[in-house]
Amino acid sequence: MKKLGKIALGLCGIVIIGLVGLYVVNQPPSIKYLKEHPEEFRFENYWSNNQAQTAINELFSTRTSKKDLDSVFINGNGFKESVPWINTGTTTQVVKEPITEDYNIFYFRADKENIRKGYFVIAVFTRDHSLKENLIYGYATGKGGFTFLVNMLVGAKGEGNE
Repeated sequence: MKKLGKIALGLCGIVIIGLVGLYVVNQPPSIKYLKEHPEEFRFENYWSNNQAQTAINELFSTRTSKKDLDSVFINGNGFKESVPWINTGTTTQVVKEPITEDYNIFYFRADKENIRKGYFVIAVFTRDHSLKENLIYGYATGKGGFTFLVNMLVGAKGEGNE
């Protein structure tokens, strides 16, 4: 009986060590590391929306260039980009070149299994293409708004506004 108890205790210890190890291995990279290697940023590394929102706010301060954001989101994470747009309060309008006012970009990446779900980031840029305010991040769960916005913005980009 004592031998069985020792074996059970040993197995419990191994399980605990394994779980702690898994937790340590699955921690997202530090902000310091990501500032040096922004191409390694991945939303999947964060366990909650709050963690991801905090990380992108620390990683991408205001005045970050659109080129730098495109590098991380489009090149590094496979996101798509909307056409530039503005919200007038009552409508959303596509911004034509040359851009002479602050504008928004909607970055998104749909899940492979369900196009109605996916990660999104909304960025507000100044007319000189630098980040004006903190990014808005989220994960759309497919309740309709995400699909509507994606269809609208992708459709607008597909109409010769590339």
